[in-house]
Amino acid sequence: KSSAVTPEGLHISASGGADLAAGTGQFAISAEGKDIVLPKESPAFLPEAIKDAWATYKPAGKIEVTASAKIVLGTAATAPATTSPATTQNADTTHSPFSVQDWTVSLTANTLTLNNATWSEAIHDITGELKANAEKITFENINGVTGPVAFGLNGTYDMLSGNCVLGGAAIADAFPAKWYGKLPTGLASFLD
Repeated sequence: KSSAVTPEGLHISASGGADLAAGTGQFAISAEGKDIVLPKESPAFLPEAIKDAWATYKPAGKIEVTASAKIVLGTAATAPATTSPATTQNADTTHSPFSVQDWTVSLTANTLTLNNATWSEAIHDITGELKANAEKITFENINGVTGPVAFGLNGTYDMLSGNCVLGGAAIADAFPAKWYGKLPTGLASFLD
């Protein structure tokens, strides 16, 4: 078993073994960190889609992280998957030297801010938990503030079907005038 700590304070541990002669192996990797300050630029190891989202929404603040995955190397990585195709990092596992299986990630926002250039105002004071695995993303007790509006939501996103179910509530102590221009025309006319 090996472990390390990143400069940001993320504790990473790995255990497992490899058969070098056969070119196979399995490793369990886990990561945990509290009060991790998000960097301005996305970490280089993230997939392009997440890097693009990072650049678009400019997350800032602190999070807690818990993650785990099983890495399978060699011929075991090309064996028929017993789980959904979304469980592997590489879509073409027949030619990949490894696969990522049974992964889970939990992110807890403590004081997160999102700031998209097309938004009227940033969303700040975001708290709550996002849990993800190969099948779904769950949003639990996500709360935040934008202008005079405070909101809360819960929901799930099914990674395989694309179905998303969100529910929540918002309370405003004043009319969110800066967001008014972002409303669909019919709703804006109704509010006038």
